[in-house]
Amino acid sequence: MIDCQENTSFNFPKSSFTMRESLQTFIFSMLLLGCNIAPAHARIPASAFRSGRLRSYNDTPIYNPGIHHSPSTDVLGNLENHGSSVQDAPKAPTLSSDAAKPGCPSLTGNITVNAYQLYPEHADFDDNDCLVYLSALYNSTVAVYDPYKKKMVNTIQLPGLSGDPTLHMSGVVVDPQGLLSVIVDAGAAFDTQGQDISGDNFLVKVDPSRGQVLWRKNLTEVTNGVYGGYQDAAHDTRGNTFVVGTFPASIVKVGPNGSTAIPWYLQPQPNQTVPGLSGLAVKGDILLGTDGSDGQLYRFNMTDEMGHKIHVPLRGRNATRIGNSLDGILLPKQFNGTVLLVSDTTDGTIVLRSADGLWTSAEMVGTVPNLYASQNGFSVDNVEIGGSLYSVTEFFLDEKVPGTLAGNRAQFPLVDITQQVLRLLK
Repeated sequence: MIDCQENTSFNFPKSSFTMRESLQTFIFSMLLLGCNIAPAHARIPASAFRSGRLRSYNDTPIYNPGIHHSPSTDVLGNLENHGSSVQDAPKAPTLSSDAAKPGCPSLTGNITVNAYQLYPEHADFDDNDCLVYLSALYNSTVAVYDPYKKKMVNTIQLPGLSGDPTLHMSGVVVDPQGLLSVIVDAGAAFDTQGQDISGDNFLVKVDPSRGQVLWRKNLTEVTNGVYGGYQDAAHDTRGNTFVVGTFPASIVKVGPNGSTAIPWYLQPQPNQTVPGLSGLAVKGDILLGTDGSDGQLYRFNMTDEMGHKIHVPLRGRNATRIGNSLDGILLPKQFNGTVLLVSDTTDGTIVLRSADGLWTSAEMVGTVPNLYASQNGFSVDNVEIGGSLYSVTEFFLDEKVPGTLAGNRAQFPLVDITQQVLRLLK
């Protein structure tokens, strides 16, 4: 690899970058699009990858969502033709009289999502329609789940993207306007540990009420294919969407309506086989991101013209790094931006706390263990549903069904970790 390739508002301090560093960043950004850079082929330990394993798949080239299914479960892409779901796990969600937000009742207890080949990589809950949106990793569709009725209610197809065997759907995030920011990535970046970052990555904006794609932006074109592995998104109050890439670390800022896109942050002197930023979360104008290369937390000022990565020191006993295999992160609304949940795919959910919510430092409070670690389950994300906190589990190592990218699993757990988190915060 050559060198040219790496809810309350408040005033946030500008970064302390020197003039020389700023100039280097500017020059690098300007030269980037003119670089023709060959991929590197270094190897790194599997423990450092996102998920701690490869998102491996067989080399069967054709996939048609909805063909392979079990009659007792919902099938992504053809929900209306199937009957009721199988029963949930014994510890089922229960409603209370309290409301997490007007219109969305409180919800507690583990959830089992019954959907054949769902394999959710990311999840978000919309407080307006009280629905959970999950990214179906291997068939690149958005699964819409009603946690109160305990059933799938819709599957959103992305024309020209869903069912493409070269693509994965890594992220789905509800934006401030109630639209979905959906991240569709070239799966090779994750399957080859960053050795092959070829292929297109997209930010797709979706209207969930109509199940309609409004627009999409090719993220790969923004960096001339030098940066890849896009997988999560966050939003500011000005209509911009920030999309994070992992191989190597980058953040692309996409303007309202997809009209503009710039390489807002680019890892200097990048090594594309070392995983970088993986998850994003927002508090006011603070953008938080975890970095897999060093297991640390960083913050950015979203009002800056270009992003500047500022280290957030860790505090606490043996607080040298957050984890070894970091994935999605979440700032639960119930803690007003003072608590961050970080998914470590092997260990579980690491709980961090900022006493003032400014995230100038972070206290490592403890870890909620990965309940499915012994079953080859990976903690990939957390989601807040009806006032409760849930861990999302992915099963990357399931044997693939011939003709598809996914395994034959039909039940996927959302584990209620609320009480464990609260105990750690006492």
